[in-house]
Amino acid sequence: GGDMVLSRRSFGYEIGSPLYNLAVVIDDNFMRISHVVRGEDHISNTAKQILIYKALNYKLPIFSHTPLILNSEGKKLSKRDSVTSIDDFKEMGYLPSAMSNYMALLGWSVKTDDNEIQSIDEIAKKFELADVNKAGAKFNWEKLNWINSQYIKKMEISDLYEIFKSHWQNKGWETHSRQWGLELTKLLQDSIVVLNDIDNQS
Repeated sequence: GGDMVLSRRSFGYEIGSPLYNLAVVIDDNFMRISHVVRGEDHISNTAKQILIYKALNYKLPIFSHTPLILNSEGKKLSKRDSVTSIDDFKEMGYLPSAMSNYMALLGWSVKTDDNEIQSIDEIAKKFELADVNKAGAKFNWEKLNWINSQYIKKMEISDLYEIFKSHWQNKGWETHSRQWGLELTKLLQDSIVVLNDIDNQS
């Protein structure tokens, strides 16, 4: 019960600092956000935000709440599962295109017999919020690894070489000639699951 708190008094500011519910409404309004898609743990925030939208006479976006991503035990994915941010996946050697593909398939799947390996543009043409599963999706490392390996296999040798070359140079390894690097990349391409695997293969 009680009044909704919109800001908290902070030193040196008479009006205080806006709290999340007020800040996100103003931010989304000025960015002209039309759809807000968040985890179901934000449902309680949404009712408060709708009141703020109406009080400020802002146009309401369409709100949608999706099930949370779960770990293998069916619990909410957390730092204990070695997942803290999207940057961590990059550090582990996952390609951005593979991550986008995998994340799109979490809790949603293509309806046709299409291959699961799809570009973000292809997925965007088929994606419908109504098709998102009602139950939480379990994060599957094996599936992510498989998708990442498929993207690596499909890469142009020259593009993959540039990634490998940068990695080798960061390790202080001698890369010899470009032709040598391209040949080595071609040899490694089919055996790599994540980019960091080249440490063991090179």
